Amino acid sequence: LQLYNGRTIPEEEVAMLTQWVVDDPDFTYERMVKSSVALANLAGWVINIYKFNRIYVKVAPLMASLDAAIASKAAADASLAKAMGEVAEVRAKLAALGEQLQDAVNE
Repeated sequence: LQLYNGRTIPEEEVAMLTQWVVDDPDFTYERMVKSSVALANLAGWVINIYKFNRIYVKVAPLMASLDAAIASKAAADASLAKAMGEVAEVRAKLAALGEQLQDAVNE
């Protein structure tokens, strides 16, 4: 059970689990513990892995969008840094030309 990947539950299985986890009011840890602690623990695991999957299915696209936005921002930051470097070079050349002009005017 520890190695089970709750992210990739097929939707057919989710539909089957929905009948128990959502639609059956008796499928709870509290109800199952009256029959068996082992059964209650297994039912609790099923309920929690189902809930995790339902949340993950909604959040996974958001996480992918976040990753894409982070990559896009990194590319934009790199482009900005390059442009700022070019601006600094142009400003340095402008300052040198300004000094040359001032020297020429002073002569």
